[in-house]
Amino acid sequence: MQKRSFGRTKEGREVTEYTLVNAQGMTLSVIDLGATIVSITMKGSDGNVYDVVLGYDTPVDYQNNTCYFGAVIGRNANRIDHAHIHLDGKDYSLEANDNENNLHSGSHGFHAVIWDVVQESAQSITFSYVSRDGEQDFPGNMTAKVTYTLDDNGEVAIAYEAVCDQTTVANFTNHAYFNLDGHDSGVMEGQKLELHASYYTPVIDSKAIPTGELAKVAGTPFDFREMKEIGRDIEADDTQLRYAACCACQRCKVRHLHGCVYGLCGDPALYRQLYHAADRQGRRAVRQAPCILSGDAVFPECGE
Repeated sequence: MQKRSFGRTKEGREVTEYTLVNAQGMTLSVIDLGATIVSITMKGSDGNVYDVVLGYDTPVDYQNNTCYFGAVIGRNANRIDHAHIHLDGKDYSLEANDNENNLHSGSHGFHAVIWDVVQESAQSITFSYVSRDGEQDFPGNMTAKVTYTLDDNGEVAIAYEAVCDQTTVANFTNHAYFNLDGHDSGVMEGQKLELHASYYTPVIDSKAIPTGELAKVAGTPFDFREMKEIGRDIEADDTQLRYAACCACQRCKVRHLHGCVYGLCGDPALYRQLYHAADRQGRRAVRQAPCILSGDAVFPECGE
């Protein structure tokens, strides 16, 4: 485990970067601000080392960004319709930060707070954060934990857990953006992706609230059950694809340049494989357990 200062927040709080290293020299770097993945480096088949995660160089850049690069999202990932929930007979109004909806728990979500390190080793680290009753306008005192593990096979595993003293919302994810050609290589539509997923959740309109349907990916641009180039169908005439415009990646001024795999998620027991288009070298990417996403998520085989 390597540790260094990452700088200070706008409020003057120190932010620390922690770097895990496996036997092959692959690294995973995470900061305690938002328990955010800031870098994953690995050696390509050409012998060069690539940083394959998009991000920023300073805590202030992360605080100012609107892309949630690499951060833990909670208490709720994605959108809540009309920024309103009803739990145990009570109504709760949330911050409406995305049209009239609540996105990623608002401006004071898990991405915006400093987490405590409660356990660490050479290849694993656990962060913890206590979210007080009423924080983000959600009920209950919640203790949340996220553990990052980098194994010697080149897999990054993310595990979440939470305990709360009231009925509340617990729907976490990580918002990392990947480009396996390296963060500074430009767009990544030529890279290949395979997803063990047969269903996705359509949205009502461009405000991206799910309809509640689990729709089959067959015959849609979202079908990655067999490996294909990420950009092959990105310009397809598909209503849902137009609604999910962020799949095309908004251009942000960042150190790590454009390109992402957005809103695609498999089962915890499965893993995603992204392939570099040139050398066809399979590299295990991120496995999230549990992997929880609402909205434009893609779901696993569901028994088929």
